[in-house]
Amino acid sequence: MSEDQGTKHTSYYFTDGSIVLRVENVLFKVHSSILGRHSEVFRGMDELPQPEDCEKVDGCPVVDLQDDVEEFTDTLGAIYDPFHFDALDSKSSLNTLLNALSGVLRISTKYNMDQLRKKSIRLLEAKFPSTLDGCIALLKSQFRYDSKDIVRIITLAGSTNVPSVLPWAYYLCTHMSVDDILKNTVLTWEDKALCLAGKEKLWQALMKHSHSFLFRFTPSPSCNGNCAHKMSMMLASGQSSSSSNINPYALQPIAPSAAPGTSSGSTTGKFCLTWRDAEELRTSPHPLEEYSDWESIIVGGMFARGVRPI
Repeated sequence: MSEDQGTKHTSYYFTDGSIVLRVENVLFKVHSSILGRHSEVFRGMDELPQPEDCEKVDGCPVVDLQDDVEEFTDTLGAIYDPFHFDALDSKSSLNTLLNALSGVLRISTKYNMDQLRKKSIRLLEAKFPSTLDGCIALLKSQFRYDSKDIVRIITLAGSTNVPSVLPWAYYLCTHMSVDDILKNTVLTWEDKALCLAGKEKLWQALMKHSHSFLFRFTPSPSCNGNCAHKMSMMLASGQSSSSSNINPYALQPIAPSAAPGTSSGSTTGKFCLTWRDAEELRTSPHPLEEYSDWESIIVGGMFARGVRPI
């Protein structure tokens, strides 16, 4: 074997291998029967008739593959090592997960390695669920995501046809600032448009459905504690304190609508978020977030109507 033919891989060049695969000038001498068990593409490759002048290394035909050598090495590791995926568990960071699975997923998709592909997808779906229950369970686990890893999963899913992980990935992307989304060099402009449109739709969902009580509600009919006056005092107190102590969900009274037979000073007026606090929520809408600061919306010793915790 001449040096021009390539360099033998230190781990995947078996003396009893039956075929040599060359990737970026690195030689892998592997077993065609094992590859064929995982891939339809490689199945029966050693049975194909070879021309007399075909290139050989150590008596085995050479097949050139146009792949990334590190990704191909990772895939062979998954094929030959039955414990390859055991190092990945629920505590593994997303960066660790993507580094271990991205290459395997790309190669297994390209060469129809169905079992490896399914295994890789299952591991990714554990962090990017496609059901509401799965998303809520993941939120409760307080798993941490990094924006640079989230955009990686979006491009990986697009190139390997794994749409099941995209809803949660796009949801997480909407918590990036508009500037960060627009300046990102990994996301396509189509991805950026989806993220920005999704950010606005999630904001609408937060206002109208999951957290509507924070934006517009009326005091309980049984409240007789002059709620409007107390709310004004609470707001004034909050504004005079340092910004770090202001509740992000602070409520601001707005002009009550006088019903027939009532005075304009009636305490049945509605309340809503301050403009500034509402804008803070709008930049990172999170309708799946469980509201916990119930004390801040207790008025006159009672919960406002429609927000009593179950």
